[in-house]
Amino acid sequence: MNSEKRAYFWGNYYLSSIQQGIQALHCLGEMFVKYSEEHDECEDMLYDWADHYKTVVVLNGGDSNDLMQLTANMAVDGNDLPWASWAEDYRSLKNAVTCVGIIVDERIIANVDEVRLARKERRKFNFTERLDDFEYWLVMQIANTYMAR
Repeated sequence: MNSEKRAYFWGNYYLSSIQQGIQALHCLGEMFVKYSEEHDECEDMLYDWADHYKTVVVLNGGDSNDLMQLTANMAVDGNDLPWASWAEDYRSLKNAVTCVGIIVDERIIANVDEVRLARKERRKFNFTERLDDFEYWLVMQIANTYMAR
């Protein structure tokens, strides 16, 4: 179970940096609640990340509509990684989605690093191994998103 893991969170860019960090914590809490009774690989991966890694990257997720689309893309049957979406209540922000997060393993991390390095070196990227449609989408989503500010 101990392969490198990282948490990526896409925050609503209308929020300040500190607010985006807080929303990532809300989303992480939602993830733990979501997988607390699953007793499956997602729960194991989530707890392994929390126990051994704790690396968090907060990315610019765009506006609420962008985050709703990201949520829909995460909710596909091919996604076997722990993930969650967080929206504020109606009174606070009228149910605006403020964060979407996912825990990834070394396969996704290595491929994201390869895409970024290939772009920097202006060469074609070669994935470290074959990716399914969801994994390819996720690698490109992470590689194409900048850090939140």
